[in-house]
Amino acid sequence: MQDFLKSHDGLDIHYAHTKGSSTKPVLIFLHGLGANVSEWKKMVVAAKTKGYATLAIDLRGHGLSSSPEEFLYYHLDELSKDLKNILLKLKIKNFVLVGHSFGGSVAIAFCTKYLDSSLKALVLIESTHKYPYKKYHELNSNPLVCFVIRTLIGWNILTNKNFPKIPELDLTHLQKENALFQVYDELYHTPFKVLLQCLDAAKDFSITKEKKIHTTLKNIRSPTLLITGSSDKIVDPKYSYELNKLIPSSELKVFKTESHQLPLEYHALLNKEIFSFLERAN
Repeated sequence: MQDFLKSHDGLDIHYAHTKGSSTKPVLIFLHGLGANVSEWKKMVVAAKTKGYATLAIDLRGHGLSSSPEEFLYYHLDELSKDLKNILLKLKIKNFVLVGHSFGGSVAIAFCTKYLDSSLKALVLIESTHKYPYKKYHELNSNPLVCFVIRTLIGWNILTNKNFPKIPELDLTHLQKENALFQVYDELYHTPFKVLLQCLDAAKDFSITKEKKIHTTLKNIRSPTLLITGSSDKIVDPKYSYELNKLIPSSELKVFKTESHQLPLEYHALLNKEIFSFLERAN
């Protein structure tokens, strides 16, 4: 079922949810940067066969959710509050957080504000608790290209209005072997300004809340699964190893791949690992 939440600051936040067994926690999916709820399409289908209810959210600026221009809307505290308000709206009291890349950072930010016994398990895929990029090297991109894009944004030439709102892009239709097409489509359907604002928000959060983040991670008692690619070029695997040391009840799984798109390119293997972990955790 598709629906929208009117956020506390007036935005429309799109989400999709399915029903399942009341005896199992709801699986909540937070997508990566430039993606949308369709990133989890294969996992939602698998979850349904196993009796899990699911909730997938289009983060602010992504998919069918609102894309405001101002940076203040993209603070991770605001994204965390969106999730909290959807949980309240749907009366979800027991859940598993599954975050991919930037979605994992949002999951960590959520825990710094709302960590309690409602969190039954945590899954962080190719994620980090620290900001992983140097200036103009965001997403390991060409620094000149990044400089030009940031300059155009700063001059108010490249805005979110340059990207017309379209029907939600189904990322599962993008072919693994056509990586350039996949990156182009993901970026085109999420404004460049949003991508950089989200990255800047993640950087700001990781710096200003560093002590709080570390304290929260050390206090997570819920079973936690960390998954990374052995040669991930977008988010260095070292951050998953660091998370493994910080979170007491965590286990680490390393896939032998360079991919940073595990939910799309390795969904069958990813599903197997996650549902096996959930069986052990419950």
